[in-house]
Amino acid sequence: MMMMIKMFRYLLLIAYTFLNLGIKKALRIMTVLRVVVDTLKIVDPHRKCYRMVGGILCERTVQEIMPVLLGNKDQLMNVIKSLKEQLSKKGSEINDYKKKYKIRIKMQDYKQKQENFTESKRNAVVVL
Repeated sequence: MMMMIKMFRYLLLIAYTFLNLGIKKALRIMTVLRVVVDTLKIVDPHRKCYRMVGGILCERTVQEIMPVLLGNKDQLMNVIKSLKEQLSKKGSEINDYKKKYKIRIKMQDYKQKQENFTESKRNAVVVL
């Protein structure tokens, strides 16, 4: 039973980590895509541009590429939204798991003790 609990905990943490990494990667791609779209907006629509599709460099015009890039941007926004939803679900699963099995993290306990200590120092009255 204890082994299954540990395995479940590790699986939850791994899923949470991968979702977080996926969101970060998607946000980096979104930033690059936004820069490309902003740059191509000010360029002549009939100007040649190149796009890598499946490892093959294709020559197109800006006017042909812009709708594709905007579509990719919308799809990427939807992916980021769904990843954030999944991340919040996994976070709540992890918190439920911690409550169910009364798991405490040492650093959190240490920080709470430090906060309580500093708060009690602030509330102390010095009488001379």
